[in-house]
Amino acid sequence: MFRHISKLGLRLLAVVAALAVAAMIAAPAQAASGPMRAVVLQNAAGVAYASGDKPVTLVDKGAGSVSATFLGTTYACASASASGTFHSSTTSVPDPYLTLTTVNINGCAGPAGTTINVRLKSTAGCSLRVYANKPSPLPTVDDLLIDTVLGQLNTNHPVTGAPCLVADGGALCQMDVGGVTGGDFLEATQQLRVSGPGLSISNATGLCAFVNGAAITLNVLFKVTPGSTVGDKINFIP
Repeated sequence: MFRHISKLGLRLLAVVAALAVAAMIAAPAQAASGPMRAVVLQNAAGVAYASGDKPVTLVDKGAGSVSATFLGTTYACASASASGTFHSSTTSVPDPYLTLTTVNINGCAGPAGTTINVRLKSTAGCSLRVYANKPSPLPTVDDLLIDTVLGQLNTNHPVTGAPCLVADGGALCQMDVGGVTGGDFLEATQQLRVSGPGLSISNATGLCAFVNGAAITLNVLFKVTPGSTVGDKINFIP
């Protein structure tokens, strides 16, 4: 009898041990966490592509996601879009990680009943750049696409420092917009949030001349679509 129980017990122990090993094999790996060391494009299965430049498009998140604030008043805009290049790297933090070479913020209500469209100037070399490594030090991130990575959006020419955005209200109103403001990336939703101080108006003419030198805040929530394949995502990794 005792011999029979011992054999049964051994069998049960063997089953339990096998189940434990199977559970360990099936268990997901623990998330890595540490200072940001790279910014990658990964596919829907979570596998990173090789380093290199990838196309990127940005479209606003819909009603209420685009506006401009200056002189204490917030003016709603109808839409916003942009496109350019995502600079991915499996070994470093690109500087910048986004370069936008087309930018359009459309249908903004302006002073004295004007309608203003903000666009990137046609000046050679003009672009908007988004940085994850400014200000330093590099933030702590994990590899699970849940981080909000604080960064900066530079709207000045990379060589001359002149404003690269123009707020165009036709013959009634023209304004240049330049400076550095917040450009934060939300991994979970693949969104770029543009907001915060740091931008200002210059070369204002026409009905808008009275706002010359004023601070301006652009408030835009963009949905970011990187790469060429459905499911591609930007991931900041340690």
